Amino acid sequence: MALTAILHQNSRLEPRRNIDRALPKHVREEEHLPYKLREMWRYIVESYTERCFSFAADRLLAIQGVIDFLGHRFDNDRCYFGVWKSIAVGCLLWTVHEDQPGGTRVLTVPTWSWLSVSHAVDMDNLELFGSYLGDAIVEFDEAYTQQIIVTCAVVPVSEMADDELEYWLDLADEYDEDLRDEWTNRFALVMAETSNGTVLGMVTVRREDGVHMRRGVTEINNADAWLARPKETVVLE
Repeated sequence: MALTAILHQNSRLEPRRNIDRALPKHVREEEHLPYKLREMWRYIVESYTERCFSFAADRLLAIQGVIDFLGHRFDNDRCYFGVWKSIAVGCLLWTVHEDQPGGTRVLTVPTWSWLSVSHAVDMDNLELFGSYLGDAIVEFDEAYTQQIIVTCAVVPVSEMADDELEYWLDLADEYDEDLRDEWTNRFALVMAETSNGTVLGMVTVRREDGVHMRRGVTEINNADAWLARPKETVVLE
């Protein structure tokens, strides 16, 4: 079941009010302008994740009314744990604000969702892409929405070490734990080319059952070489 099915009636949150509070002043004052979902969603997510909730899991409930409102406004688009189907690649390339120690995963939320971390997040890539939808194909499992199916170039991180420019960890403690586990294999799922000739990818670890789990985002040089790699299909949770 998609996130849009979660009940939010008891949250006492009114969607229009919360959208207005999340968006910048010039957007609120010029509602006649055709602002796109990606622009609105970036501001909404960044605003929501900067707030303090008693429990990180409360973010799901707090933002649900806004998701329902936008889903109707934008041609009945669907949102899965904060990732919109029409702009999935951009939504998946969220990063955690720098200098945020600690943090935890919300175990009831898939690792590919920004709702799975307790930190404030950036959605800069969503707006930078503009109308570009990325180089990966993202499919959602309607029967089991914790999983997404991604078709893209899948590269072991060890192979691209010399080309790696930057790496944004979701949680530092999680990275340390991965290095201690002998079964862990780290990969970069090549998601999108940037305007300066690099590619952005999700960094994942592969479990023994073959399912991948997100650990961060990386920017890599030599876009042509990595985009030319044969595409594979992987499952993320």
